[in-house]
Amino acid sequence: MKKMNLKDEVLFNIVSISYISVSSLIEIYLSNKEANDILHKNEEPDTLSQSVIIDSLIIGLPVDSVILMKSKDNTIIINGYNEISIIYKFTCLGFALSNNRNIHKSWRGKKFSELDSLSQNNIRNYTMRSVLIEKKFDENTCIYAEDLVERYRK
Repeated sequence: MKKMNLKDEVLFNIVSISYISVSSLIEIYLSNKEANDILHKNEEPDTLSQSVIIDSLIIGLPVDSVILMKSKDNTIIINGYNEISIIYKFTCLGFALSNNRNIHKSWRGKKFSELDSLSQNNIRNYTMRSVLIEKKFDENTCIYAEDLVERYRK
């Protein structure tokens, strides 16, 4: 398949702007994990940066918006991949937060299962601002995903 780029006069529609729950975003992440991992290779932040994202969720601070691209068969994460993958690793895979002083002392070094129920619920109930886009006039939008990811990295 020929790789296309955004210079080929591609137009997009914003399908929706809403708030999506962390659990729904994790479902999107897992449903197309292989494609998302390929698009976002070599992007994993260090442990402290990952911990700061979780710390922000628990105390209710906003994190970056998520941009999703809808294609005929699936949804691809264009922006917000790191945040979603970090939340997944923390809530499902046993990632432990940093012991750094930049993390609230109540949850330094803890895994999700070790947090009090209020902190766990703050993460479970957290919603992220999300924008869903789709390409106009063409059902095969996945070929543009790499260009869109690069655009948001800058």
